[in-house]
Amino acid sequence: GAPSLPATLRWIREAAEDPTADLAVDIMEVGITYLCSTLGTTRQVPPKVAQLRQGVLATLRDAGKEEFATKLSEAMTTARFLQELDEGSKRLSITTQPKEGMQRYVSGILGKITVWPMRRGFLDHFTQAINGEWDPGCFLEHGGLQLLASWFNDGPDKLDQEWPGAVEALGALVGIAALTAESASEHLPMLYNLAYARLGSTGAASRQLAARIDSAMVQAVEKQLKNQAAKQQGIPEILQRFTKLPGDNGQRFRTTQEVLEHVQATLKLLADGRDDWSVQSWRDAKHEFGQNIARAASGSTVNINEIAWKALSQLEERMVRAIDGKFDSNIARALEQEAKEEAQRKQDATKAWKDEFATRLRALSALAPKGQLLDQTRSGVEALVTAITDVRVLAKQEGSLTTPEVAVALKSAEVACKRYCEHPERRNRQKLWLKQQGFGHCEQLLEANDLLDCLGHLADECRGKKQLPEPWCAAGLPLRVQDGLFRAALSGKLRRNKFDILDNEVPHGWSRVFSNNVGLHYFRQLYGEGQQWEWPTEPEPAATINEPAPPTQDPAATRLLEKDLEHWRSLTNIAQRLQKQLEGMGGESVGGKPAQASEGLCFAWCGEFAAEVASFAAPSDIRSRFWHGVVKPHMDVEDTASALIKAFSAVREGARSHEPVPPTTTHSATSSSHSLSGAAPPSKSASGLANALKLGEQLLQRLNRDGRILKPGNAGCTEVVALLKDLQVAVDSCTHEEDARIKPAKDALVRGRDAVLRHCERPARERMSAKWLRRHGLGHCAALLEDGALLDRLEDLAKAPSLAEGLGMPRSCLTRLSAALGDGRAAADALALGPLPVGWETRISSSTGLSYFVNKDGAQRWDRPAPPDDPEEPLNFPAAPFPTSSFGSAGLGSTADRLVPPSDLCDEAAGPEHLRGTKHSGTAAEWKELVKRAEPLLQEMQQGPSTRGQQPPTRRSALQIAWRGELLAAVRNKGEGSSRQVPARIEAVFWHRVVEPCIAPLGRVSKSM
Repeated sequence: GAPSLPATLRWIREAAEDPTADLAVDIMEVGITYLCSTLGTTRQVPPKVAQLRQGVLATLRDAGKEEFATKLSEAMTTARFLQELDEGSKRLSITTQPKEGMQRYVSGILGKITVWPMRRGFLDHFTQAINGEWDPGCFLEHGGLQLLASWFNDGPDKLDQEWPGAVEALGALVGIAALTAESASEHLPMLYNLAYARLGSTGAASRQLAARIDSAMVQAVEKQLKNQAAKQQGIPEILQRFTKLPGDNGQRFRTTQEVLEHVQATLKLLADGRDDWSVQSWRDAKHEFGQNIARAASGSTVNINEIAWKALSQLEERMVRAIDGKFDSNIARALEQEAKEEAQRKQDATKAWKDEFATRLRALSALAPKGQLLDQTRSGVEALVTAITDVRVLAKQEGSLTTPEVAVALKSAEVACKRYCEHPERRNRQKLWLKQQGFGHCEQLLEANDLLDCLGHLADECRGKKQLPEPWCAAGLPLRVQDGLFRAALSGKLRRNKFDILDNEVPHGWSRVFSNNVGLHYFRQLYGEGQQWEWPTEPEPAATINEPAPPTQDPAATRLLEKDLEHWRSLTNIAQRLQKQLEGMGGESVGGKPAQASEGLCFAWCGEFAAEVASFAAPSDIRSRFWHGVVKPHMDVEDTASALIKAFSAVREGARSHEPVPPTTTHSATSSSHSLSGAAPPSKSASGLANALKLGEQLLQRLNRDGRILKPGNAGCTEVVALLKDLQVAVDSCTHEEDARIKPAKDALVRGRDAVLRHCERPARERMSAKWLRRHGLGHCAALLEDGALLDRLEDLAKAPSLAEGLGMPRSCLTRLSAALGDGRAAADALALGPLPVGWETRISSSTGLSYFVNKDGAQRWDRPAPPDDPEEPLNFPAAPFPTSSFGSAGLGSTADRLVPPSDLCDEAAGPEHLRGTKHSGTAAEWKELVKRAEPLLQEMQQGPSTRGQQPPTRRSALQIAWRGELLAAVRNKGEGSSRQVPARIEAVFWHRVVEPCIAPLGRVSKSM
């Protein structure tokens, strides 16, 4: 083996002590070479070697072998230096140096390293520090990069041949040099020359280093050239240095310099300004600039698609594009200037024409301001048509039809002309619609308030509101008309295009012709020579009041009979109710408008009065006598609310004067409450209020906490309706000052109406609910829900499932019902009452304010008629395969009894062989499957409350239906997703032997009863 280092030192010292001995020089030379090689490899100095160092060096110098002593000293010093670097010495390691000590470290420690092996070892250490994300900023600031670059410059010629880390170390220096523009300008050319001269170019590492240096130089140049000021302040110093590099790189940077020179020269040209240049002059200058750039780019041989050079090429392209953009801007400006000059010439030539055209356009706008014809006559239309024709002809000659001003003026004129020509037909359609809705008597009032033409827009104005807009409410319309218009607007009967006239509509006997000169349609007679702009129409006949026929006898001479007194007083109450409506609208505020604004007010309320009287269920002769003998003499008043209120009061007084005079001894609170006017003498007012409050209490006593009628059947509803009539009369008889105290009676009136409405809608709602339950597989629960008064309240059940807890319904039914109902919104849509059956219509009772229903044959009813129900499919219960008496009554029994099928189910003798056979095993498995399906429900039913037998017969019957249907669904495994079907014979035996005996007790009366 090789000798140890201490032994080698001893041999060297012994040879130096006798240098004249044979082989002494060879021993020293070989030993020192071996020692230097070993120390360079191990990078460590053993302690024994360090102890022998001074003695050996002194002996060599004494022997005159100074070169040997120097070589040995450098090797040992280098090894010790590298050892401390490897051990992370705080004194030598570059990563442990503080910023304040970096200057001393660079000049004091690194500056004293003169031996190449030590320099090479430190460069390896430096490379590791750079790769370890050490910040070299302070090192660069204190001249460290310049020092290390000088080491490379003083190093061997072929660095990469004897030093594998040379490429990586040089790459680390390149990375530091590129940190700032100053260091890049100063050091990158030198590092490039070092790499170009000292490293080979064939290895992958060398090519990577070259690419890295190229990329660093390009980035440094790019940073300088991105500054706009640099482009105009001469060639940057860094670019000038890079152009002096040898090879293709220097040539590539010289190309960039030439491009920059051309760019700067052109920028100076553009900055000087050439306002007098023509478009062609600017185009020639741009062409010359492009040729100069092309010549500069042709001298480069570097592949511009390489990543390192691509950024520089892109920068040059951006500079060239920027110059081209400035050229294009100047060309566009020159073009614009030339265009302006041309436009000015045209403008001067056409100024007179434009002035004339503007004059005619103003004249056209003046004839139809804001789309309204100024002169609402035929001559006005003809003048407007002439003006439209003149403007269109002049605009077409100069191509000005599409200008906004002309388009707006023509459009406004066309709209005004069309609106005027179609107005009679549109007005006829509005009046016809009002008549069809029973509101024809209000057309004059709507027209006077400028609301008749707004009917088509009422739906948009009512969207999201709870009543008509303020102008409609303030117009003085009767409440029934207001409610009808509001409902029509919300339901879609009254929509925006309800009264529009379509472009393809043609009146009968006329043809529609389009005028190209005017841009509008005019009408020409099919069988004649007549033509006109207005829509050919006949005026809609004026609305009339549908008053009762005149009586056959003189009303004043005819005496009112006692049997007709109730009808007479009800008719008087109509006058009182309408009077209260007018008073509630503000009294004088409606009639306080100007006379023309209130025109039609009297006619509207008189027509409303006539409609109420005509629809009242009283003998025709009573209605005729009341209208012609009492109403008509007092209703011919001025169109003010105050006059109408006085007229209604006069009607009531006149009606009371026709009543038979009671005996003087019978003047009591009761008789006064039935007076025609409904207003008791001042001393009786408190009695009328007390009567209303008392009737309200009696009405509430007939309702339960849920707002339903306590007494079952129609008898309870009849009682509540009778109380509602009396309460309505009592409330109407109260004075205005008692409104605050009468509120409990009014609230009772509302609750009573809701109770009657719910009672009358209950049959229809129960039918809809039963149909919905059948669709969801819960039809067998309908009878139980009906008995519990929940069938018509499924929407309430969705919000409060606890309402059904006391019915005894199977829990699985409740779960499925809750899932089907969801949050109630989807179920509410499905359970909503649909339209009435064909032949039925709704009417409002004037005495109670309730809805009742009348069919085409004249039959009347309170209950809402429902459409015919779908035929209900009966549940397909298993049929008994043999007489039921043979089943016995097994019921639930024990678990062992349930799990063992009857012995006669297999149609074989029940012997040991049969019991061990496969047929019996299969039957037993099917039987166990049925037990598994039905057992949860059977146990739930068996564990039910003991009070089931004490329920009424209807409840017990409903319980049997519900449990039987749910058990049938469980036995047949409906809704579980299983496709396994049990044979019908086994299912039938199980049903009649196990299920039916468990259901039967639900219908029995318990002994406690």
